[in-house]
Amino acid sequence: MLLGDPGVGKSTILEGIAELMTAEDVPEALQDKRLVVTDPGALIAGAGNIGGLESRMENIIQEIVQAGNVIWCIEDIHTLLGAGSTGSSIDIGKILMNYISQGYLKVIGTSTTKEYEKLIEPHEAFNRRFQQVKIKELAPQDAILVLEGRAPFVEGKHGVFFTYQALADCVNLTERYIKDRHLPAKALDVMIEAAILAREQAGKVTLVTKDHVAQIIAEKTNVAVTSITASESEKLLHLEKYLHECVIGQDEAIVAIAKALRRAREDVRDLTRPIASLLFMGPTGVGKTETAKAIAKVYFGDEQRMIRVDMSEYDTPESIAKLIGVSGQPGTLTAAIRQKPFSIVLLDEIEKAHRDILNIFLQVMEDGRLTDGSGYTADFTNAMLIATSNAATAEIQKLYDQGLTPEKIQNELLENNLLKQWFTPEFINRFDHVAVFTPLTPEELLQIAELLLKKLAAAMLEKGLTLRWTPEAAVELVKLGYHPQFGARPLRRVIQDRVQDAVAQLLLRQKLSRRDVIELQAGGALKVYKAEQI
Repeated sequence: MLLGDPGVGKSTILEGIAELMTAEDVPEALQDKRLVVTDPGALIAGAGNIGGLESRMENIIQEIVQAGNVIWCIEDIHTLLGAGSTGSSIDIGKILMNYISQGYLKVIGTSTTKEYEKLIEPHEAFNRRFQQVKIKELAPQDAILVLEGRAPFVEGKHGVFFTYQALADCVNLTERYIKDRHLPAKALDVMIEAAILAREQAGKVTLVTKDHVAQIIAEKTNVAVTSITASESEKLLHLEKYLHECVIGQDEAIVAIAKALRRAREDVRDLTRPIASLLFMGPTGVGKTETAKAIAKVYFGDEQRMIRVDMSEYDTPESIAKLIGVSGQPGTLTAAIRQKPFSIVLLDEIEKAHRDILNIFLQVMEDGRLTDGSGYTADFTNAMLIATSNAATAEIQKLYDQGLTPEKIQNELLENNLLKQWFTPEFINRFDHVAVFTPLTPEELLQIAELLLKKLAAAMLEKGLTLRWTPEAAVELVKLGYHPQFGARPLRRVIQDRVQDAVAQLLLRQKLSRRDVIELQAGGALKVYKAEQI
């Protein structure tokens, strides 16, 4: 019985045995024999009930026995043992077992390790009739040899030729970016898709290059795997500038993040760990979550490429099951990272999680993987882990009031173990960087007010309206929304109450028409300039 994960080459081994038998390059026991492969799904289909399936099996076995020279290959043999929903389903296994034990049948079965353990191993008598051969996933260099052997068939079918680098990249890129499948199957699939792509683009006999393979991988994973273009290089070199378009202040944190992203894009990092593991410390409302959103937008291309986990929901040991799942039920985090492996994982308010939950992330940050409740491994090596925390806010505020820079505040927190109430030293040390977000100054709040008003103005422009404001009005909003303890959140509410709600009232009363200009003035007044008056 050949045992191995899907895609490791069990069917390919059967095909190889058949080719050797045809060439008569096999041991004497296999000479003058025929290899007959049966699809259990087709065998079960239409059988009606367990009795019908048993009758069908008996008829097939009688034909094989009478032929005398057949080696019966049953792929996914566990399907037969799982056929039907009653305990009598093992009767199918008993039929096979009786003929095998009497020497009438020679059978090669295949199964996945998981299904073998679940359906075959518990039936000891049936299991003893087979010798288990475990098929391991091919090493990348061996998978390349498999692709070289398969290349002529794909080339002939699609009218293309592969460069060696294209074949190598089919293996190397799938091994790095497609973690939920196995070699060589995943590389073979990309190989065929790259051939189809090259043919469509050229319309004639053409070479399949590494660029075609990179394009297929990029489409499958939504991650840039091609060489860095001049425009992207410019963007990476000036990441701080692009991030500051979305985040005001927090220069020290932005610089650390930009360095991590540049290392990741050029692969100057440990590829067995997440792209980066960052801890954002600081008071509420100072831009920790906004920074994570900005990274998702600037680096991953979309704010939606962020998996947000509210850690306050995981404050008991029992909540581990919710995070990683139990047998048969997916976990919130492991399921999400499988769907979006190239994302930011935002662990919001991580200090509220139970210590047992925090221990789980030790493995994620160190090894880049996490095994869920069903035994499947979720891969985090192409994700960025960002944890936010409001812990030690009083200590940060006190040190900030003493005139310390964010870097010195960070040193004080770590060297004096001021975080021990919430995190163990081992947990803190797993992060690549601990960034301290300091309280916002009135000047920074004024910049945030301008940023929020510009976003609102962009939304109004889609309705054909122009929103503008006087400098005095912006300053007034900041005065009303300034609260050192709560950051920019009160400011957002002030803008919502004094501007957004007022504009909504005007729209509902049909006081505005396309091309009208709305001006926010000091005192909170909204003055409307009709289009015909401008």
